[in-house]
Amino acid sequence: MAATGYTPKDAMLRKMRFHLSAADKEELKGEDADPVKVAAALDKAAEAATQVAPYVHPKLQSIEHMGREGADPIKHDVTHKLDAKSAAIIANLVK
Repeated sequence: MAATGYTPKDAMLRKMRFHLSAADKEELKGEDADPVKVAAALDKAAEAATQVAPYVHPKLQSIEHMGREGADPIKHDVTHKLDAKSAAIIANLVK
């Protein structure tokens, strides 16, 4: 990697783009296009996309904010910032 500057992510993206390009080139043949070749190229592109996805689009993690020492989750009361009508609507939704 140090010599070329390429990372594994670069290789996976290049592989994905290569197979997408191959599918596009085959589809440009119009009626003479081989649907099996297009499908195979798209399958390979999807495989590479699946491999590189965690490096491009990391998963978000859900976090539950707990009280001190594992007590009940922290609750946020924003109704004090609302007018009476809006606070009543939210209170009914939360029940």
